[in-house]
Amino acid sequence: MQRVLIVIVATALLSACISSRTSLRAIQHAEARWVAMGISDYSFKLLKNAQIPDTECGESDRPIEIEVRDGRTVKFGTCDVSSRYALSFGSIPAIFSTLRAERARKPPSLEVDFNDALGYPEIISINNARWVTDHGVTYIVRDLRKADGGSLPNTSLERARER
Repeated sequence: MQRVLIVIVATALLSACISSRTSLRAIQHAEARWVAMGISDYSFKLLKNAQIPDTECGESDRPIEIEVRDGRTVKFGTCDVSSRYALSFGSIPAIFSTLRAERARKPPSLEVDFNDALGYPEIISINNARWVTDHGVTYIVRDLRKADGGSLPNTSLERARER
């Protein structure tokens, strides 16, 4: 009985130490798909979910509306486009740069779901502290649209909503 208890405790401790990270290769592969699409004029919404509400650049329960023209961020919610937050999440290439920087920081958990057709990150979950529950944050990129109104393939999130 004592051995069983030791095995259970050891397994629990080891599983808590295992980190979960999206690989750099997966990030690079997705970024290559995005770049191959050649989209430089687009808009999207960014929703930040965290235990502690954040009202930087918009209301805490509403997505931040972002516009990119000719590859440059021209609108980032209520923030200036040169704000730290806009520089990190104000365009799809900026988000890829942020992902690489986060991965290099080696947080306990970094999970990213990429759009199947276009490669951009749709859901980013980062846990910054292994033992603290309110240090996780999830970013959701949604409603990606070409600026000229042109259509894009359905996103993974839209397909999930249709089911």
